[in-house]
Amino acid sequence: MRLVITEPGKIIEAASIVSLTDETVEVDVTFTDPLKTSFGAWSNRPEVLGDWWIDAQSLEADIGRQLDLYRTYHQVGNLPTSAREREVFGTLAHRGIINWKPSNSWPDASGSSPTINTQIATVGTNLRDLDNPIDLAVYHEPKDNMNATNTVDAYHAMWANVANIFSSVGADNVRLVYVATGFEGNHDIEEQLFPPQAQVAAYDPYVGNATLDPFAHFDASYGWWADDARPWGGLPIGWAEWGIGLNPYTPTPERQALAFLDLADAFDAGAWPKLDFISYFDSNYAKVQPGAIPAFATLANLPRFTNS
Repeated sequence: MRLVITEPGKIIEAASIVSLTDETVEVDVTFTDPLKTSFGAWSNRPEVLGDWWIDAQSLEADIGRQLDLYRTYHQVGNLPTSAREREVFGTLAHRGIINWKPSNSWPDASGSSPTINTQIATVGTNLRDLDNPIDLAVYHEPKDNMNATNTVDAYHAMWANVANIFSSVGADNVRLVYVATGFEGNHDIEEQLFPPQAQVAAYDPYVGNATLDPFAHFDASYGWWADDARPWGGLPIGWAEWGIGLNPYTPTPERQALAFLDLADAFDAGAWPKLDFISYFDSNYAKVQPGAIPAFATLANLPRFTNS
């Protein structure tokens, strides 16, 4: 006798036989939802247009489907939201992660500067007026910009100021994201930098040389970030940026394709189950090369990323 148990869109977490006779079998089955991770990207393709939205659509044509989320960047003095962001994240209601740096001086963004406070309020109001949920990464990869005044305490104070001002303007649709480099040598300081106002913890894993095994490299960093004993334990985690290639290493198309397929095998087998999203850095050294597009499309179209 062969027993087949199916439930569309579900996977079996546990099954046990409750009773068995010559004519009937009673089975207790526990179903769980399949793993779902959102697949996104930042795309910068000057040969297409250099507009992130048009460039992202070029990437979507390569993989044969729409991205689940889009990543954008704003440096100091460049305030979200742009007209394109208002179109994509507001009118079209696509999921987005916006990076923004309030000031190069964290103490100045901690409440002492009326000018920066006004800018923070403007950004909060602009994000609120999208009328859709939006993620905001406040000064990503802070480890790279620490100095005598940009300290852990100053970073925390800047975050607290942003959160308080956003609350005062009613930006309740904004989810604040802490983004770290994720490099193993930075773990201790990046754990200290984690701000208590963060609602998401994300990091930026890259394969930066030809000797790294992609699965082993990403698996090691995930194990540390997925540890619930960390201060972000229980929060969603993600790859805010990731890439196969990092200054000064540009992989060959063949090596990049093999890495994408290696990671596709891992995701398809259920690796890294706590990842809420991954966002590829389709630019510079990590840009998806023409010869690696089929492999990247294989990765992007896994059920893990297309389950609704």
